[in-house]
Amino acid sequence: EEINMKKLLLSLIAISTCFMLFGCSMGQTTASIFAGSYFLADPEDHGVGTIDETSVYKVDFTKGKDLPEDYALRFFVTEGSYTTHVFTSEYEGQKCYRLDTELLIKGSYTVSGESVPVDDSITTTAYFLGMDNTFATLYAERTVKSHSASYKDGKYQVNYYDYKTETTYSGNSAKSVFIPASAASDGSYGAERTETTYEKLNDGNYFDNEMLLFAIRAMNLSSSTSVAFSSVDVAAKVKRDLVLSSDQSVPTEKLVVYFVNAGQKVTSIDTFRLNLKANGTYTGGAIVLNYASGTDRKDGRRLVKMETRMLVNLVDIGTFTYTLSSVTR
Repeated sequence: EEINMKKLLLSLIAISTCFMLFGCSMGQTTASIFAGSYFLADPEDHGVGTIDETSVYKVDFTKGKDLPEDYALRFFVTEGSYTTHVFTSEYEGQKCYRLDTELLIKGSYTVSGESVPVDDSITTTAYFLGMDNTFATLYAERTVKSHSASYKDGKYQVNYYDYKTETTYSGNSAKSVFIPASAASDGSYGAERTETTYEKLNDGNYFDNEMLLFAIRAMNLSSSTSVAFSSVDVAAKVKRDLVLSSDQSVPTEKLVVYFVNAGQKVTSIDTFRLNLKANGTYTGGAIVLNYASGTDRKDGRRLVKMETRMLVNLVDIGTFTYTLSSVTR
């Protein structure tokens, strides 16, 4: 199965991943990969603390460097945003964190001169525990209404995906449900409702697919970070192995930025530059992540920038760039 970067992004963001399990599963993810709850006022608070934080990112798309202007497949973004909202909540009577994300993309594909309009959205929700329980996920869901390009029978095509996924964790297993939402969906994930059970998820590090980008904020990041873990891709019905590692060429990077953090203007910030990539049969490049290296409340080890390439048939169509524009807390 060929997986391009946009499809991986549909899974990881929203691309999102979190640690698993409830009850007896608390030792499932190695606690030593964490350093502190840097998203809280007190990083030493390793339980479920008090938080209500919204981050908004501007999403742009840049044409691949070597892609001809008249290439058979082009993609254009006219408006794009990615919003995350994390707050203290409860799930089935248990105090926990809740993370909601929303990715909105408006634009168009051009396929051999014909325009295909895009008005896409991906929304997710995840409930999970605190650092003292390795951010164990209790429940996660994702709703996708999105287009994705592919190459088949010697030509490019654009498919539409319209579905919802739900994942519930219990003990050492997870039950995932794939729910097709519209007959208009012609993507490769299928039109039938399916349920899949995954066992032995605590063999090594595991992160649910809907809050990885948040969980990284608590990790022990450095210029030599390397964390291997697995995550279930509910739509593709497979558990994937992934690696988060420092960018070997630029492990740390000072970014020129402009965003407002709780009313304060930020124009530059020191970051760790990381690569997130799936192992195995995979045609996309790494997702590049920049996290603030500062661990005080102002920086909060938050995600500042993300870049992911759209590779179709091994051709670099272009790069999505997510840039932090505001933080409200």
